[in-house]
Amino acid sequence: SWPLIEASEPPMASNEDMLAEVIGQLSKSGDVQGRKVYRKKLKENLAKMDDELGEFISEHHDGFYCALHGFFTMVDHVDDAKGRIDTLRSALTTCKLLLQCKRDNIRALWIEHLEYKGTLDILNQIDEVRRAPELIDRFVSSKHFAHAAKLVCEALHKCESDSLRPVKALVEVYRELCKRRDRLPNLLIDELHAHLYLKRDAHRDTTRDAAAPDPPLSIEEDPDCNPEQEPLAYIGFVIGALSSLGRLGDAVNAIRDRMKTELALLLERAAAVTSEQLGLGSKPGTARGLCRLVVNAYERMIRVVRIHLRALQHIRHRGGVDLLKTAQGTYSEREVWAAVQLEVELLLSQYLDMDAAMQAALLDSFTESPRDPDTPSAAAAATGAAGGAAAECMVLNDSFFAPTKKSAAPAPPPKEKEKEKDRSRTEPALFSFANTQNAIAEKSVDAERAIQKGETDFSVSIAALSMADRYTSGAVAARYLICPRSVDNIKGMFRPTALFTDEVEALLAGGVVGTRAGFLRRFIDQYVRKRFLQDLKDVIRTSLLALSDSDTLSEHDLARGAPRLVLQSTVRVYDLLGRTLTAMLDLPLYASDLVKTADSLLTQYQGQTQNRFNVLVRSRKQEPSEIRQGPFVASTALTDAGQPLVAALLHNAEWVKIFGETGLRPEDMSESEILLDFLGDRQVDKSDYIVELASLRSLGGMHESLAWFAGRLDLVAATLMENPLMIATHWPDQPPLVDVEDEVSVTELRRQLTHDMLRRLTSKASEYKEMAGKCLMTLWVEVRMRCACYLLQALRKSNYNCDISGVETDRLIVQLNKDLFSIDEALSSILGRQKMDFLFDRLPGFLSIVLIRGMRHIQRVSEHGVRRMCRNIFALQQSLANITKNRTGELDRAMKYYEMLYGRPEEVLQAIVAHGPVFSREEYSIAITLMARSMRVYDSAALDQNLLDLKACCQQI
Repeated sequence: SWPLIEASEPPMASNEDMLAEVIGQLSKSGDVQGRKVYRKKLKENLAKMDDELGEFISEHHDGFYCALHGFFTMVDHVDDAKGRIDTLRSALTTCKLLLQCKRDNIRALWIEHLEYKGTLDILNQIDEVRRAPELIDRFVSSKHFAHAAKLVCEALHKCESDSLRPVKALVEVYRELCKRRDRLPNLLIDELHAHLYLKRDAHRDTTRDAAAPDPPLSIEEDPDCNPEQEPLAYIGFVIGALSSLGRLGDAVNAIRDRMKTELALLLERAAAVTSEQLGLGSKPGTARGLCRLVVNAYERMIRVVRIHLRALQHIRHRGGVDLLKTAQGTYSEREVWAAVQLEVELLLSQYLDMDAAMQAALLDSFTESPRDPDTPSAAAAATGAAGGAAAECMVLNDSFFAPTKKSAAPAPPPKEKEKEKDRSRTEPALFSFANTQNAIAEKSVDAERAIQKGETDFSVSIAALSMADRYTSGAVAARYLICPRSVDNIKGMFRPTALFTDEVEALLAGGVVGTRAGFLRRFIDQYVRKRFLQDLKDVIRTSLLALSDSDTLSEHDLARGAPRLVLQSTVRVYDLLGRTLTAMLDLPLYASDLVKTADSLLTQYQGQTQNRFNVLVRSRKQEPSEIRQGPFVASTALTDAGQPLVAALLHNAEWVKIFGETGLRPEDMSESEILLDFLGDRQVDKSDYIVELASLRSLGGMHESLAWFAGRLDLVAATLMENPLMIATHWPDQPPLVDVEDEVSVTELRRQLTHDMLRRLTSKASEYKEMAGKCLMTLWVEVRMRCACYLLQALRKSNYNCDISGVETDRLIVQLNKDLFSIDEALSSILGRQKMDFLFDRLPGFLSIVLIRGMRHIQRVSEHGVRRMCRNIFALQQSLANITKNRTGELDRAMKYYEMLYGRPEEVLQAIVAHGPVFSREEYSIAITLMARSMRVYDSAALDQNLLDLKACCQQI
């Protein structure tokens, strides 16, 4: 259509319409001017249409040209195709004519081709079958058992096919294949057992990367790689080969039948290897060697359990669920774990303190327990690996772990004798070293080492191991004893066993292990509770009963190089405490029980120490006539005197230097004055103090021992509060058998050790410290009671109204000086210098007070008597100066007091007025009264007047 002339005008349908419209306009217009306007308008529209037409043509020119060129090209191709079709039609017509002529020849050639092809197929099969035995041997030697089994089955299938059955040349090859088919299952079963129990190198990756995911069950065997590179996949290749041969059921039966024997041999080899590593030979080892054995055995057992679980997965994957049920029970995870627990428990019982009767009871408890639903009979459970499943229901009673005395075994009943006779008839009577357990274990270990080192042929090693299996199919080989039996061996077994059971139960994923399956854990728990803890308590009770009252002192290393004299009984108790507390590191689950046992030990020893203290302070060598009723002064002064004397001693300067300040002093009186006030007018004699120096020495040793023991208890309690794992540092000679550094053990120990237990342990240390202080205070009182006894007797019984011949030192004073030297010599080797200073500190002041207060016991005194008393005081002063290496002036006061007796009462009063009172009014009154009694003529009126003047002087001053 033509373009519009104007936007408002309708489009023209054709050129005729346009021409008609122009003619109509021209006829309507009446003038020339209108026609010109219209013509001009027409020209403009035509020019516009011309431009639009040019633009349209220029816009679509290339596309139109391409379309036209393509049309002509297509026409040329169509013409070419028509030509080729005509040529092909003519060629087909020619071929049809030729085929009709050669049809019979082609059919004959095709039939001949089929015959030749069948012949080549048969020849290829014959060649493959002929080369099959060699390939099978090559696959077996390289451990590619899956390919070997597949090749055996395929080769036999080809030999038994209709095409090769008539071939007589393959008869020998067929026989060879049948032999390999029959021998390969046995070899696979032996390889399976060797892989499960023997080859440790093949399982290093398994034990190292236990958390790594297992390979898929459907992995294919690669003939170009080492199949043993991945042990868990390799077990699948072996089981797949058995499944291909149709002998998977036989393999399951063999695994279950030989499980107990293989596990026993595995533990036997672990013991032999451990003994060789430790270099024991025929010599017994230690408990640490037993720990290594247990760890080695558990590592192998974990590998066994893991490989068994993988084998069960492969068997189920191969559709052999029904094959797991055998005539004697079911081969399952429960069965494997029960058998492992049984053998481990038998291994542990070899080293625990369990006699033959107890072991027999253990085995009886396995067989007499309620049967598992999968186990058909108790007899099968006792003789085979099914005993493990039955043992799950084992219940160990209290009497099983009770210590029993060795006694002769009772005679078996008549029926049992007949059974034994029948059994002896069936057993071979000849002896052969090759059939002994030592030879079997030796061959097994050698074969395992050869496999690990790769120095021998695999088939030879398997043959040697299978021979050992035949010899040990009915009995367990005698185990190497790494160390003697002992109850303490449970400490080295507990933690590895706990970790072992946790790891195995984690492998079993909790679905298989029920409450009855962990009888190994229950066995360990009951043995610890019924035997170990009870034995520990028995040892403590026996040791405490064996402690002698006449214990001796021995040097003990207190602080690494600082020897100290400590009672052997205290050292023994400290060692028992260490044995009890360090056992927590090996038995963290029983830390609370062990701390309670330690608390009982401390309580019993505390009572024993208190009894011994009472015996020491009451040990007297008296004649029957000298024994009198009433309390002993030295032993009751610290209690009957009440708190003042104890408080005064606690604030003594020397005591503070030793033990530190202990609070405020309640009174201003000295400890000497308090003690003398307690004595009062009592007549002190030898029954009031300890006479024997040996008892004093024992008392000093008790103080040193208890002080040392209390200090060690404080350190032990602090260590338990801060870090219980460091408790063994206090007993370097009693380290834990198993190194403990994990956070789980710390958490368990902190959970077991409650605040009340630790606080009670700290209070025990305070009680021992208090008892040690009581011993030292008792020595302090004993020294002063001895001095008071001699001085008061000297004042009461000696004559001081004497002449010049009686001015020598009193014999009682001489004896007192000897006793003081003896006490110093006896105690200085036990107590330190500071404690000796405490014993003799202020002793001159005490003697001075006794002498001053004791003047009232003198009836008459002369000038020579005063000189004698001064000599007595001087002798005491010299003796104390030699003992303490320090001269004090406290006895000078007593000297001055007695020197007043040289004068008269008037001179004494004048001195008081002139220089002030030196003594108390009572002391002046005693001196003035003695002066009056000592005069030739007693003047009571003058005495009364002097006392009144004394009173007036004192009041005035």
